[in-house]
Amino acid sequence: MMEKEFQENAVEKSDESSGVQLKNVLMNEGITAIWIDKLLDCFRQDFFSDFFEKSEAWLIKCGLYGLYIVGILGLLTSLIFPIRYNALPFMYSFGIGVSWVLLCVVLHYTAYKFVPNMTNIISSTPTKMSSEAFLNSIALISGLCGVVSLLAGIFFWIKTSSFNSFVIGLFSFVFCEYMLALSLNPNLLNINIDKNISAGEEFIGILSFFVKSNLKIIPIIFGSGIVLSIISLIGAMFTKFNYIPEITAKMMTIGGFTLTALLPFVGYLLFLSYYFVLDLVASVISIPSKIDALNQEK
Repeated sequence: MMEKEFQENAVEKSDESSGVQLKNVLMNEGITAIWIDKLLDCFRQDFFSDFFEKSEAWLIKCGLYGLYIVGILGLLTSLIFPIRYNALPFMYSFGIGVSWVLLCVVLHYTAYKFVPNMTNIISSTPTKMSSEAFLNSIALISGLCGVVSLLAGIFFWIKTSSFNSFVIGLFSFVFCEYMLALSLNPNLLNINIDKNISAGEEFIGILSFFVKSNLKIIPIIFGSGIVLSIISLIGAMFTKFNYIPEITAKMMTIGGFTLTALLPFVGYLLFLSYYFVLDLVASVISIPSKIDALNQEK
């Protein structure tokens, strides 16, 4: 009898020791994940707590005020270029300058009206996800990609003496860090955590995250594009071009930067289209259940 009790105690101790070992193994396997979570929580609570809202508001103001500056600089450029380049007719260049000012006024009005609408439409379309695991993973990947992009841009700038490489790396870094900020603060996208949602709702939540995050970043791109347009116009005014095609290419680039003011309007329409398709699919999926409910009532 005593021998049997001794064997049972030995088995229990063996089980307990095995449990402790298993717990230690699990802790060791998850140690990096634990530290990454702590790092993300630190970013969430400190640096990225109000980072997005402040920078977004600042860049929106830069974009809206900057459009006036872009219009004025464009008009000045249209007056300077005919003096500097004899091949450019004065009236033709001046007409383009006046048209440019009018275009900037229209773009300003469009951006001024649709930037607030983007915020309102995100607030009016709640989204659910089952956990923060996906968001934290996106935050980690975005942060790493941003750092790698910046370092790569610096490396290729030094290697090739091409400043464009650095600019691309810098803007990739900024974009990735904003994605990091949005992933750490899903409330900015009106995303709520609900563990009781279905797999289909989770899939819709993931898609909605990417759609909403791209919509949320549009004001950042808008403000940055207008700032680049101002810098490019100032540079063009103090640059001597050798050929007319060079001027045309430069003006096309500046026009591309300035047309980022249309992104709020385009993004708003695309967002509405996405949710229209989403509601349509949800309605089609719910038809069988509604038919079954009607049959049961009969």
